[in-house]
Amino acid sequence: MLAKHPEFTVTDRERLCLTVPEASRMLGISRGLGYELARCGKLPVIRFGRRLLVPKAALERMLDQCDSVSTSEWK
Repeated sequence: MLAKHPEFTVTDRERLCLTVPEASRMLGISRGLGYELARCGKLPVIRFGRRLLVPKAALERMLDQCDSVSTSEWK
C-alpha cells in the first residue's frame, strides 16, 4: 500500500490534478457550474471511469489564453 510509504505521499502543491469541486472553488464558481463546464468541454478534464480530474497545467493554460484575449480587447 502506498499509505505505508512516506516517500509516496503527495502534498496539495505537488498534485498534478484537481477534482472538479476543487477547481470550481479556485475559479470562484459553483460546483454545479464546474461540472456543467466539464460536461460541455469548457473545463479541461481527464476521465478515470466515473471520476473527473482537472489537470492543473491545462487549467493554467486555459486561464492564460483567456487573460491574453480579454487584455487585448481592452486596448
